[in-house]
Amino acid sequence: MAKPKGSKLEATLVSMAGTFMYLHDMVSTLNRKPLVPRAVEPLMAATMTELDTLKAQFEASRQAALKDAQPLLDEWLSQVGLTVGGVIRGVSWRRALGSTRGATLTFEGGIANARLHHFALDGARVVDFTLDGAQLRLPSGQIARTVADIPVRAESMYNLTALKDIETKDARTGEASPVLHVRVPLQAVQREQWMRNGNLELA
Repeated sequence: MAKPKGSKLEATLVSMAGTFMYLHDMVSTLNRKPLVPRAVEPLMAATMTELDTLKAQFEASRQAALKDAQPLLDEWLSQVGLTVGGVIRGVSWRRALGSTRGATLTFEGGIANARLHHFALDGARVVDFTLDGAQLRLPSGQIARTVADIPVRAESMYNLTALKDIETKDARTGEASPVLHVRVPLQAVQREQWMRNGNLELA
């Protein structure tokens, strides 16, 4: 079967992302709190066994949805020029009075990983990019590696819709530290809308 192209590819990925998001929500719901109160656990052993099976099935389905989408996501990454191993650059800004730009953040980093994101952002289904060697340049010229490195008093100046730190465990040391992620809308029309809103303008 031929892979879809252009807007058809985007629409297909949006649909697949919807399935992944639903499955992720189900896994999160099942894991959020015990569905069987501790007081009645001895009376509901069969129910707990079935719930454990259900959790495993939903998690397997979630992983399968990501795997099914990966070939089309790889095609999308190639079409938009954001392949793993490459570099992603862009700016975001908070709108000032009128149509002028307020404080601008410029970012750059290597693309270590890219995957469908598990929830929508600002009305868009997005791809989550894990950055390697990321740099955030503030208007002052200061360089930050993560959002956490931006002075707290200054964070409200910037549009951080597309930028997010994720605590990530180092495979070698086992230590967790924040890693910068960038979220990019799947659909061109939403990328244009994000650009107009200052959420993200890719370079």
